[in-house]
Amino acid sequence: MTFWGHGSDALPPVRLTKQTRARRKEVERLDKQLAELAIERGQLEVALASRALMPPEMAERGRRLKSVNEEIELLEARWLELTEEIEALTATAAV
Repeated sequence: MTFWGHGSDALPPVRLTKQTRARRKEVERLDKQLAELAIERGQLEVALASRALMPPEMAERGRRLKSVNEEIELLEARWLELTEEIEALTATAAV
């Protein structure tokens, strides 16, 4: 046991808090970005389904939809990575 009452690889509570705080803030930022992109994706899908667009507008919105979907995929991957790191850090502290 170490000074903090946990296994030898455990982090002191203050250090754990600092390490998780930055990750949690980034997760919050990602949540906000993902929500905004989901709204935009929905708007683009509605516009594309409406058939009210001229072909050039349709093409532009289609390209934007592709870009939004790619950005969502990247942000979701980062979100998952961060939440796994937070869980690992928290589990290490609980050991």
